[in-house]
Amino acid sequence: MPHITLEVTQDLIDRIDTGAAMADAHRILAGLGGVPMGACKSRVLVHDRWLAAEGADNPGFVHLSVQILPKNESWKRELGPELLGALRRSLRPLDDRIQVTVHLDDSIREDSYFKYPATGPFAKVAPQEANRRAILDAFEVKAETGSNQALIDLFAEEMVWTIHGSGALCRRYEGRDDFVHNCLEVLGERIEGRIHSEVEHCLAEGDTVVLLWKGRGRTVWGERYDNEYCWIFRFSSGKIVEGRAYIDTHLLDRTMRYPIS
Repeated sequence: MPHITLEVTQDLIDRIDTGAAMADAHRILAGLGGVPMGACKSRVLVHDRWLAAEGADNPGFVHLSVQILPKNESWKRELGPELLGALRRSLRPLDDRIQVTVHLDDSIREDSYFKYPATGPFAKVAPQEANRRAILDAFEVKAETGSNQALIDLFAEEMVWTIHGSGALCRRYEGRDDFVHNCLEVLGERIEGRIHSEVEHCLAEGDTVVLLWKGRGRTVWGERYDNEYCWIFRFSSGKIVEGRAYIDTHLLDRTMRYPIS
């Protein structure tokens, strides 16, 4: 991806440098379009039967089509004129009667395109690896922004979450909203700024992902809140349906006893 087809009528084949035209198309798609150079594939079709305008002495045409995954409109507006210019420069001599056209066809869908060997977005990932990557991606966002939202987006609505141990917040939470509102947000009220997170290990097997991570922060009254976590996630259809947390519950309990005015 992309697939590039250069169509030329027989009367113009000696007037166009097809090799240069295809090489220019590859360079433009890679340089301006961000397409991996190794993914570009071109071919030339020469037509010995055609009709341009009313025929007679009219020369034929040159047409470049690029089939690619969906792109935004600004991408197409930028690359279309560049490809058209390169295509015209490959013609010698130039002739305004020759119709030169470019079509960017971004209608290819990932679910209907198959490739061997699979690379890029078409590389199939084992379900356990997909789950592990989802957790790591969410924690990368958490590390950069301090927000739990990317992780929350992975929670199934009916998810259950258990904080093992005794004391404040240690219980089974029934559903995503229960856990978010009555645990994450309640603890968050007592933290100044955000907790800085650092992933130590992330392992996946079957439908389960085990995450070891450290959190470093400070309470609103100035004490350190540095905790270490073992979180165990169970996935189903790409969503977290069960979570278990093992943490320093003594620190958590001490923090929760401080009143918030």
